[in-house]
This record gives sequence, C-alpha cells and structure tokens, in this order.
Amino acid sequence: MHHRHGRKRRDNRLVVTAALVLSAAVIWQSSYSAFAVTTQNSGNTWITGQMALGTTASALFDSTTNTIGMRPGFTLDRCLTVTYTGTIGAGAPVRVYATGMSTDTSSVANNSRKLSDYLMVTVDESTVAATAACVGFPGAGYTTVVNGVTMTTFGAKTTYALGYPGSWQPAVTNETRTYRIRIAFPSTSNAVDTDLMGLNASTTFTWEVQS
Repeated sequence: MHHRHGRKRRDNRLVVTAALVLSAAVIWQSSYSAFAVTTQNSGNTWITGQMALGTTASALFDSTTNTIGMRPGFTLDRCLTVTYTGTIGAGAPVRVYATGMSTDTSSVANNSRKLSDYLMVTVDESTVAATAACVGFPGAGYTTVVNGVTMTTFGAKTTYALGYPGSWQPAVTNETRTYRIRIAFPSTSNAVDTDLMGLNASTTFTWEVQS
C-alpha cells in the first residue's frame, strides 16, 4: 500500500511539471509576438499629366480681306498647323468642331435663305507642313476629316463628342498636323444666288483632344 501511494505522488508531480512547462511555452510565444519590424518606401508623389493643343494662326478667313466679295463658284483654301504640347499620350483622336457659328438670313422675296446653308466646309489633315495659303499641302496622302458639309451642319457640331475625328492621336509632345480648311460657295441658280448677296456667316474652328 505504501508503494502505491508513493507512485501516485510521483505521477502527480509529473503532471504538474508538464503543466508548468506548457504554461511557460505559452508565455514565451506571447512575448515573442510583441516584437515587430517595418520598412518603408517614402517620398511618393503624384502629378497628373497634361494635354494641350495650340496654334499661332490668327483668323484664316476675314471678310474684310481674303473673303470679301465671295460669289457663286468661289472656293478658298487656308491652312494652319496644330501642335500637341501635352506630357501624356492622347487616348482618342483629335476632333474638330464649331464654336459660335452665326449666319445672316436673307429676307429677299420672303425666301429666308441662310448663307450657312450654301457655304460648304471641308477640312483635310496632313503630316506635311504648309503655309497659311496652303503652299506645300500635298495633293494626295492626306486624311479628310470634314467632307463637304454645309456650314449649318458643321456649326451644329459644337462639342468634342459631336466633332469630326481625324486620324491623329498624339503620342508625344510637339507632334504637329497641318489642317487645310476649304470653304466653297457653289452656284445654285440665279434666283437663289441673288438672294444671298450681301450676307455674312462666321464660325470658330475648334480642335480638341481627350485622354
């Protein structure tokens, strides 16, 4: 009987000892998890890219000089260079549209004819440089952006979404394109042509690009 009690006490001590070891292990693990280290990559900044189009040309068509006396059968070409000076590439082609188109309306014989209904607009795009009078503009290999629409139709395109896209989608800064704007006043009939005498029409040609 005495030996059995002694064995039992030794068993209890073993159990207690094992429990103490387990407890110590838990405490050590908890203490170890409190250590932490980090590394950083600091000084990060962001700046948005820029997109810009520009031209140095003044009004290409001036009723006091080069378009004075327009008559049926009259066609006039004028060219300008558009330069992209953005810092990021464009996400869509450059488009051309009208801003602030206005036109006189004839009241001769109560016909109410608008000059803008009889002026035809064509816009061509080229990579070749040309003078304001279009000297140097190529006879082939260009892209027609606006293909012979009336000034009234062109004047209704007043936003980028409504504008006429060309083939130019700028990728780097200082890219340029030359645009030839052709205004034609085709003859219709003597009666109509007479109604249109002395009228004025005007518009602004706007080029826009978006990302």
